[in-house]
Amino acid sequence: MLKWMIISLSAIWIFAAAEDDKAAPNLVPTEPAEHSPHYWCTWYVQNYWQQRGGEITDFNKLNNPGAQDEMTYEHIFNEEDGWAHYLRRGREDLTFLIDHGWQIREGDWSALPGRPYFNFRADPADFPPYAGLEPAEQMKRFHEELQALGWRGLGIWVRGNVPLSEMETFVKWSKHAGVTYWKIDGGDTGQYLASQAAESHYPELYMEHAEAPGHFNANTEVPDAEEYPSTFAAGGRIAARALRNLQHTDVIRVYDVAPHLITPTTIQRINDVLLQTNGDPRYRAILNTQDLPYVSMAMGTSIASKRHPNYMERTWKGRDLHHQLEDDRLMQYRMNEVERLGRWSRIAMPIPAGEGAYRRSDDILIDHYTHDAYSTWNKTTYGKKLYQGAPAIMARNMPLPEVEANQAGDVPYVMASTYPNGATAITTEPRVTDTRKVWYPRAGVTVQIHDAAKLVGIAGHYQSLTLEYAGPLTGVTHVWAQDLLGEQAEDIRHLVEISASRLTIPGELIDRIGTSAKDEGDLSAPGMVLRLDGSDLPVAGSAYFPEPQRITTAPVQQKTQSLAKFQHDYGYHVRAGLGNQIALTTLDEPIINGRATITWRMKPANDNAPTRNGFLVLSNDPKGQASVLAGSWIGSNNMAIFENTTQPWSNSDKRYEADGELECRAILDMDARTVTLTIDGTTHKESFSETVPNVSYIGFATKNAETLFSEPTIERE
Repeated sequence: MLKWMIISLSAIWIFAAAEDDKAAPNLVPTEPAEHSPHYWCTWYVQNYWQQRGGEITDFNKLNNPGAQDEMTYEHIFNEEDGWAHYLRRGREDLTFLIDHGWQIREGDWSALPGRPYFNFRADPADFPPYAGLEPAEQMKRFHEELQALGWRGLGIWVRGNVPLSEMETFVKWSKHAGVTYWKIDGGDTGQYLASQAAESHYPELYMEHAEAPGHFNANTEVPDAEEYPSTFAAGGRIAARALRNLQHTDVIRVYDVAPHLITPTTIQRINDVLLQTNGDPRYRAILNTQDLPYVSMAMGTSIASKRHPNYMERTWKGRDLHHQLEDDRLMQYRMNEVERLGRWSRIAMPIPAGEGAYRRSDDILIDHYTHDAYSTWNKTTYGKKLYQGAPAIMARNMPLPEVEANQAGDVPYVMASTYPNGATAITTEPRVTDTRKVWYPRAGVTVQIHDAAKLVGIAGHYQSLTLEYAGPLTGVTHVWAQDLLGEQAEDIRHLVEISASRLTIPGELIDRIGTSAKDEGDLSAPGMVLRLDGSDLPVAGSAYFPEPQRITTAPVQQKTQSLAKFQHDYGYHVRAGLGNQIALTTLDEPIINGRATITWRMKPANDNAPTRNGFLVLSNDPKGQASVLAGSWIGSNNMAIFENTTQPWSNSDKRYEADGELECRAILDMDARTVTLTIDGTTHKESFSETVPNVSYIGFATKNAETLFSEPTIERE
């Protein structure tokens, strides 16, 4: 008997020693996924390279057309600082997407397929190596040069509408070239011809459609609102169109937001969509979020990363100016976060909006920031403390995490998702306040895990993270942990606490493991992956997965300052005894792309008034803050086009002779981002900025005046 006991103990010792000596695995697949919707986009660096190389000489010439002009072959491929040389550890997992400015703008569109912003021909002036090549060969050469530098491939930006026959031509060119992604930034949401053409000729091509909601959600000036809903929310201005897009394309983008409040604004939009698509397989598209890689990881979305490593290469009054990336977290030094998301895509792909169940906490967190001329391109925010809020805890296909506040009572945003393949991802996101800027409350977070044998992705900062399983962890032999950018895991079993069915990881350990493979000087938050090895690893039953519950009740939205209350026999009588008066009405369909011609008549209601003026207002928001105004300072014979700001209403005016009733016409070009105003035969033209991504409201405005306006007519092209 003793002999057999000795043999058994020896066998156990040998087995244990073998387990201890087990070679450390690489938890991240070495090859990228065959297909992935994640991309890096050139748009923000295009904006930053305007007047780059020192002090900005003309603040007012930082604009959309200028950003388009920065799109050149040299800027992309030059070996010293070309954009294609960014993200050296993430290129295999990301499409390199060229944004606005790469295509020709002039052509015989009756003979050539396409239109100025939807033609798939590289501008020969900007891309001389491709001049003379057929369009499909241009893109093929472009794609091959990017792949030679390690990128997944070429993605392209387009805007507008073309017929199905031309759409099929462009899809076939893309297939020949190997193009991996189309970003359709406005247009093609009637019959979704791009999706039809891709399904017939090139199903592997990702199609992205967008509805531009503006750069903030509602209630920006309310410090304690019950909710800060976006226009994606049920009953919101673009909700119905966004839901339709989710049924007919591959990806919809929740769009760019102002950088300081990027986290609550973006995740509120994710929340607003998922509440309506919960468990409905009709909504087959995935959501694409702005540049929050760990949010994408934890919420099962794709990313349109636009961050880049350029900093203090362009200054205004001695300080770096970057309206798209101005944020105290310094995204320019957080490139590893994007690369880690790319590695995560080798483990799990984004989740369609209608797949599984979504849950959120009743509590919301509210962030705030006082904006200035450095904060954003949106001039209407300057000098204002703005508020944005979002659910404190969000989860997909799993129970909500539990969060224990730190000693000061503070908590971060917490998100988690269980993916269809069983992997789980968790993140904490920072808070933003005027006094503390960007900061990371370290909380105790507890997350339930469905299958103990599956990988767990962990990002962000914690006091501690507890993984709770469906049964005891007595069979665990190894707890492998690895930076998502690393190539070999470390066994941290002796550094974590295992008690019954719970495994607790100290926050300091996550910080160390999750940044162990970082680039020198990179400030990214930790991002790691964890896997248990052992026997009898527990798996939860079906009760783990919550039942989908869709919410279609509309939250409280900002109301339009109604134009109807100013109705008059002439049309409208808009009065502003002191200050400004803006009155708007909601368009049935927003003007997102293409051109629209608006005509109206106007005249002073009181010729004896010391100030006489009148303006057409084309607005993205219901208060007219993000808007373009076109009209006349009638009393001084000046016509003007300008964006509404907190500054006095003025810009580059043009002289003309006002005489009684004025015949007015404004041509709004959303693709060129210009307004051309004609009053009594005199014409004036100006550009406008990203502050007005689309026009959803129209109306009239006066300043210290009373003016009569006729009913405006709108003709769309």
